Amino acid sequence: MNMPQSYETTVFDEGRTYGFHMFVIPKRSLGTSFANKNIGDFSKDINLTDPIDISAAYLAHALTALFSEPNPVPNIEPSTQLRAAFGTAGNRAEFNFAQQVAFAPIVPFETSPLTAEALASILVGGVAGAGAVGVGAKLGIVAFGVTTGPAILLAAAGGIVVVTLASSVGTELGKEVTAKVKKWMGVS
Repeated sequence: MNMPQSYETTVFDEGRTYGFHMFVIPKRSLGTSFANKNIGDFSKDINLTDPIDISAAYLAHALTALFSEPNPVPNIEPSTQLRAAFGTAGNRAEFNFAQQVAFAPIVPFETSPLTAEALASILVGGVAGAGAVGVGAKLGIVAFGVTTGPAILLAAAGGIVVVTLASSVGTELGKEVTAKVKKWMGVS
């Protein structure tokens, strides 16, 4: 019997200033209409606009880019602002925490049995063991009507991970991402 299941985890830095929320959907829990989709299909379904392809080496940069720029340029498109934040991520205060999240084994991921994995390991392992789910990682702005926000979508052989800021939990953005995860599982 296959019981669809997902995992969520929220992590914060020691000072509880920065945080990420991760939705994890094991490949076995993807609904039949999503079981053979690739990262491009998932990107379109979550309305990830103008996505940036991310390698494991730049995962910490992508995570840092999710945080608002300290001095954003006014009147600039969100996707352009996100690209600029990605380019300057290594110089930002959030970068050290983002590196820990990218490379520390903290993400609940099914690799038989459930273990804690690093986001970068999930991505690299996904490329090496590519299965039905097309692999890769993308950074972009998710859009659900007027509700938008930055997110990372990671697809690996073992499943899907969606990363948002911890501050999105309970907001319209968080609710929309949760609804999308349930749709991918075939339970909504």
